[in-house]
Amino acid sequence: MHRVALCLLLLACSRGPERFSSRADLGPLRERLRAAGGDPARVLHIRAASDLARLEFGERYKYAIPEDGRFRVAPTPASAAGNEYVHPLLVDGARVRTAGHLIVKHKDGVVSGVMLDRESAAYCPSQGSLQEAISALRALGIARTKISVDPVPPHCEPAR
Repeated sequence: MHRVALCLLLLACSRGPERFSSRADLGPLRERLRAAGGDPARVLHIRAASDLARLEFGERYKYAIPEDGRFRVAPTPASAAGNEYVHPLLVDGARVRTAGHLIVKHKDGVVSGVMLDRESAAYCPSQGSLQEAISALRALGIARTKISVDPVPPHCEPAR
């Protein structure tokens, strides 16, 4: 009995962190982005908290975190007309640690708060995956007390 439990524990530990694959076909997404005048080269690669402070105050932006653990953020707010920057395009279809939306509050270039969610129909990340986003924000120097999480689950596309 103990041997079986140990084997199950080792198997669970060896799986590594949870990763999510896109449920969407990248080709049509790229075409829609191009047709709307978008360009994948405009996706923001967040390297410092000051990069987040350049986002429009209080606006909701799509983000994804690929294997390198760094935020990729759409260059325009999610509510912008004609915004075709969807989660898979932020990471060129790669698997992600998590994805969703973020809202940044800042003043004079200093981030005072970040709200995260996991609303991504294409990736359908778990609630636990938001820890990856929290860790990425902490790595940028944002205090945990300035980070909040919206627990609303995503409306997921069917798996392909």
